[in-house]
Amino acid sequence: MKKSKMLKPINVMTTSFLLASSLLIPSAGFAEEPSTPKNEESSNSQESGVKNQETRTQTTETQSSGKAAAKMIANEAVVNNFQELKVALEADNGITTIQLGQDIDISGAIKIHPNKSEIVIEGNNHTLSETAPAGSAVGGIYAHGIGHKLSSIHVKNLEIKGKNYYSPITIHDDVKNVEQIFENISYSGPQLIWNRNGKAIFKGGNDIDINNHAMPGSSPAHEMAETGSVEIDGETKISHNSGYSLIWSVTKDPQFKIAPNAKVEIKTLQSGYGLFYATGGHADFSVGNNAKVTFDGAKGVTSAGMFKSFNVDAGADVQMNRSGTDAYPMISLYGPAQINNQAKLHVTTENGHALEVENKPTTIDFNTPENVVLSSVNKQALNNLSTSLTMSMDTGIVKLWTSATDDPTNSHVGKSGDNLTWEGFYSYNVAQTLSGSPKHFNIELAKTKKIELGKDVDGQAEKDLTDAKNKVEDLFTDDKFDTLEGTTDQGAIDEAQEAVNKLPEGAEKDRLQDLLNKAKDLLNKKEQAEKDLTDAKNKVEDLFTDDKFDTLEGTTDQGAIDKAQEAVNKLPEGAEKDRLQDLLNKAQDLLNKKEQAEIDLTDAKNKVEDLFTDDKFDTLEDTTDQGAIDKAQEAVNKLPEGAEKDRLQDLLNKAKDLLNKKEQAEKDLTDAKNKVEDLFTDDKFDTLEGTTDQGAIDEAQKAVNKLPEGAEKDRLQDLLNKAKDLLNKKEQAEKDLTDAKNKVEDLFTDDKFDTLEGTTDQGAIDEAQKAVNKLPEGAEKDRLQDLLNKAQDLLDKDITAPNAPKLNEVTTNSKEVTGSGEPEANVTVTINSKKYTGVVGPDGKFAVAIPNQPVHTVITVTLTDTAGNVSDSSSVKVVQFMPSEPVKLNTVYPNAEVISGTAPEGATIVRLLVNGEALRTAPVNEDGTFSIYSKYVGVDGNGNNKTLQVGDIVTVDYGVRTPSNLQAHTTVIKEAEKLQVNPVAPNADYVTGKAPEGTKSLRLLVNGKAQRTVSLTQTGAGTINPDGSYQIYSRFIVDENGVTRRLQAGDVIEVDNGPLVVGGEIAKTIVK
Repeated sequence: MKKSKMLKPINVMTTSFLLASSLLIPSAGFAEEPSTPKNEESSNSQESGVKNQETRTQTTETQSSGKAAAKMIANEAVVNNFQELKVALEADNGITTIQLGQDIDISGAIKIHPNKSEIVIEGNNHTLSETAPAGSAVGGIYAHGIGHKLSSIHVKNLEIKGKNYYSPITIHDDVKNVEQIFENISYSGPQLIWNRNGKAIFKGGNDIDINNHAMPGSSPAHEMAETGSVEIDGETKISHNSGYSLIWSVTKDPQFKIAPNAKVEIKTLQSGYGLFYATGGHADFSVGNNAKVTFDGAKGVTSAGMFKSFNVDAGADVQMNRSGTDAYPMISLYGPAQINNQAKLHVTTENGHALEVENKPTTIDFNTPENVVLSSVNKQALNNLSTSLTMSMDTGIVKLWTSATDDPTNSHVGKSGDNLTWEGFYSYNVAQTLSGSPKHFNIELAKTKKIELGKDVDGQAEKDLTDAKNKVEDLFTDDKFDTLEGTTDQGAIDEAQEAVNKLPEGAEKDRLQDLLNKAKDLLNKKEQAEKDLTDAKNKVEDLFTDDKFDTLEGTTDQGAIDKAQEAVNKLPEGAEKDRLQDLLNKAQDLLNKKEQAEIDLTDAKNKVEDLFTDDKFDTLEDTTDQGAIDKAQEAVNKLPEGAEKDRLQDLLNKAKDLLNKKEQAEKDLTDAKNKVEDLFTDDKFDTLEGTTDQGAIDEAQKAVNKLPEGAEKDRLQDLLNKAKDLLNKKEQAEKDLTDAKNKVEDLFTDDKFDTLEGTTDQGAIDEAQKAVNKLPEGAEKDRLQDLLNKAQDLLDKDITAPNAPKLNEVTTNSKEVTGSGEPEANVTVTINSKKYTGVVGPDGKFAVAIPNQPVHTVITVTLTDTAGNVSDSSSVKVVQFMPSEPVKLNTVYPNAEVISGTAPEGATIVRLLVNGEALRTAPVNEDGTFSIYSKYVGVDGNGNNKTLQVGDIVTVDYGVRTPSNLQAHTTVIKEAEKLQVNPVAPNADYVTGKAPEGTKSLRLLVNGKAQRTVSLTQTGAGTINPDGSYQIYSRFIVDENGVTRRLQAGDVIEVDNGPLVVGGEIAKTIVK
């Protein structure tokens, strides 16, 4: 997504002033412990354990943005980062509309202020990413607290990357009747909505993908929404990759509505709970006029839930298809259903019933629909559990199948093109009374696998069949159907395909489709043959320069000939193939001759050019002798006359001449070597002979100049340069001594050297010092340096600066910089270009207040005396604060992904070591807790990642400076046994299972409603044995409607440690 220029928040009136001011104040941690949405009183019965969390480092984008910068009003704010968004939502600032100015990472908690009632978040096509650890009900944006005024939150034009399995914007159970509106939203993550006592509304175009990989460390994929009711308008696509339900409602009267003209596509990738799962009360389901709805995948619609009403309005098109092993009914009906005029409804499933009517007086009306299909491959299409079902039809045709794949077993139509009407009253799957016009008939529900009804289109079907037959068969020359007509092209085939597509499934459609496929294949082969011929012709003829075919192109090589041969091989036998093969053979012969000529030329070229050291051809190789020159001459003699042969012959002649000169060069080398080396006293070449002067050096230079370029010439030239330098240094040393003596002695008025000249200043002293520094060590240099020191002392009496200050250690918790220096001097502390000042006390000590600094920050301090002289600077690097006690570690089990615990006050960072090896560091939270990633703790000898194992030693300290007494250690121990519940059958007298040894209290819940608690001291409702095995009385339970009854199939059984244990284990099963 392209980002425009970043907008800073615009300060408008008092509201924006409060927002801007609050940006300067660090956000405080939450004081309260908010009620967790998924607790023991309102937990999702689909949950089977505590969800894991991982950490992710927040990233801050610095790219700019600009869509939100248009015109601002007093209740609007533009936010460009997490902190600005947090302030806008948490403060009682009157802001109701928030414009995103750039992509934002949600790296922590944002609690919506309880006085905010209506909120609009305009995303401006930016991205909101959840980066905080997953699994927290108070992570990300959330509303919480009795009396909260929030009534709606409208999110639009935004891409959301989710990580938390509650939702990016969580509405807690104590905040009720909130409408969450999503408009033009793209979401990818584990769960979009948690608003169990409110409503979710979708508008515009929305694309939702429920998965566990949108962000690193994501929670497992769960529901798309946990909410009271859902309304979908516009165009919405949902992909759901989880065994949980798509939408789960725990409210009493949930509404699942699809608006008129809406377009909804839902794809489910795993079986399990249904698309619409209502556990608090039965739901109303409706599809508005002309809406287009497609449910496809591995899930049913209601699963264990039920619809108390089901309505498809006029013109709507509803397709519900399920594949796989899920055996729940596609739709469970606990009330009336109506399919209206011109509507389409297809409910198909591989297993389970397409529609099941529960035990309640119910009506199903098919009121002139366009087309209805109820079908199950392995079960009856419609299963009636009611003693009072009235089903009525006003339709053109009814077709009934006892097998979902064969032709209809029975068909019924009206007379003279009119609709038939029919009504049946059923008790269970048996018809009690039947009526209809022009006749009544019995639909044997127990035997019927597929029911189809709708318009009678047989008249049009006959026309469609004739049209399709003509268009398909006319593609061929005759009824052998093996040769295409000359006029048959892709357009004719496409028209025939459109005609066949209109036909109903059956043998004739299959026959015509087979012919069509044959025609497509013949046309493809015809076109391919033409392409093959053109390709072969081009590849063969392009090997030559022209159509005389006697000279190869410069680019023609064996690869080109091979590709041309492959192209010719594809052609059918015939005159053109023979012509092209003859040309190919001719090209191969010409290429062979060309390659031999190139081999001879290469051999001659190598033998001649290898006589020389490089392509300058002015120096012979050391191995070049008369024999090598003679062999090169033989190779050149084989070449045809031409420019290259002439060039190589010229080089040969040059080589002969250089070989003659080589002998002379050896004589010149000996002469040069003697003249150069004789300039020095010995072979150390660091001291000149006493007789060495400029004339001797010049004679040696002439001898070296005669030598050819090479290593020996370079060596001798280096020695010559060294001799010149030594001669120059000898002369320069005499000049340097005279210069230094003049510059030092001239600082004084006379040779008493106790009074400075009036012109003597620091510059003159510095120049004299430079001159003295050039002198070699010795008595004269010492004398001049003493005079220089005397001059500096005389000059410094008025300009001496204080000594550099001495600094004490500064830690990440330090509030001031302390040290010592010249009394009464001004202290200047510089940190990242920012300055802080103070004064040295009479005792020579100082302390300058500073804000806390991060580790490794460099602090620079200077002193300025009353005369304005500034000392040299002293620097100190901030070190990590070291607490006085070690951290406290939580228990660590094998394969632990996080090491957690608490650190003492003042600690800001902790370090993880496993078996003594340092791995990584992590920050300490404001409340003193910390979590360090530990999923992988190294690599074994095979290169595989290692995880924590029993017996591993886990150490947490404060970094490399931590003394051993401040290191906290623990050993990885075997994980404790988890709470379990055994399978439960209908009418079971007891629920049994296994708890960890030492468990003192257990509670039984059925469908989320608490039934009874047992403990070691309360045994009337069951028992807990010393080894952890238990049984809880369940002969009679009170269900969610207050009715006392026995356990039945589908009841959700949960066992936990009771209401006083928050966040404990929950064991779950379903009665079967």
